[in-house]
Amino acid sequence: MIIKELPNFETLLESSERYPDMDVRTFVAWIHIVRAGAILQRNIERELNKEGLSFGRFIILILLASRNDALPVCKLADMSCVTSATISPVISNMARDGLVKRNIDRTDKRVVRVALTPYGHKKINKIAPVVFMNQSTSLSELDDNDLRNLVFLLSNVGLEA
Repeated sequence: MIIKELPNFETLLESSERYPDMDVRTFVAWIHIVRAGAILQRNIERELNKEGLSFGRFIILILLASRNDALPVCKLADMSCVTSATISPVISNMARDGLVKRNIDRTDKRVVRVALTPYGHKKINKIAPVVFMNQSTSLSELDDNDLRNLVFLLSNVGLEA
């Protein structure tokens, strides 16, 4: 869901009178961040859907492709800010579709490690350039200084992920 039309300033002032803890400046900044993030994610999801990938599957493929070795399910869950219970069915479906393989850890039989299959490598190598082009296009109006400032500002937002 994306907020297409942002509330006007008068509406926000009225809201701030009803909600004394509301800081209009903070709310406006927050709503712009949320809106931009939703639009960027929606644009990427359109490209991913063409390849039969969800955003969650893409995140797992990227995380695995960035490593040289298999990752434990619990580590993948932590890296993607979800629980093992949430990520396990996604990994099972990805294994069924031939994108990843699961192996029991040799030293700790309780740990399941996940790695990309050759097909998973092929899939991420095909879609990653499309995603990167989409990102470049989406942010093309920003120059290097704007991008540095954006990264600096967003990295200072207190996130509890």
